Amino acid sequence: MNEELKNILKRVNQLFTKYGIKSVTMDDISHELAISKKTLYQYVKDKGELVSLIVDMEFEEKSTCFGEIEHAYVNAINELYQVQKVINTILKEHSPSSVYDLKKYYPEVHQKMNDMRRKKLMEFTMENLKKGKAEGLFRSTINDLLITKLQVQRIENTFDNDFLSVEEMTSPPIFIEMFIYHIRGIATEKGLIELEKVIEKLKSDYLKTNINI
Repeated sequence: MNEELKNILKRVNQLFTKYGIKSVTMDDISHELAISKKTLYQYVKDKGELVSLIVDMEFEEKSTCFGEIEHAYVNAINELYQVQKVINTILKEHSPSSVYDLKKYYPEVHQKMNDMRRKKLMEFTMENLKKGKAEGLFRSTINDLLITKLQVQRIENTFDNDFLSVEEMTSPPIFIEMFIYHIRGIATEKGLIELEKVIEKLKSDYLKTNINI
């Protein structure tokens, strides 16, 4: 995907996030981009392809971010913490109206998005568990596949729930408690010591921003 197309997709995605996918027409898009519809159709054959490309682009960007974290040479607990921060940012940018439109009007693209996200989360979580075991931070007796499924299910539920608001789900207290909840269930004594270090850093970071936790 070239940079010119990426720039177009980013601008269109901003429109979708703000107004919803259904309400934004190809006329609206060409006007926003200050190009003719004929020129727009040189990049995509229709709105459906445009929507699909945006999903692909966003997945690629998030996968790159995950990859950078995995190659940052930090231990499994710190690695998971960094990924949880990325997921928290994604959740803050989450647009329920756009997801609703995607599910209703582009179900195949919506399913593709969910499948790609689940596959990536499964892969990362499984590797993170193996890494933590090798480092002596996670218990060697835990069932990797079961814990992976439980963790991925929990993350997916944060994107699709009507019990807690996005503001609540991304707030520092809930972010920290969910992180602790997962780690305490799988950590060794060594892992719990490392967890406390991360918690202290979290508290320090949030105190600097005057956020109570």
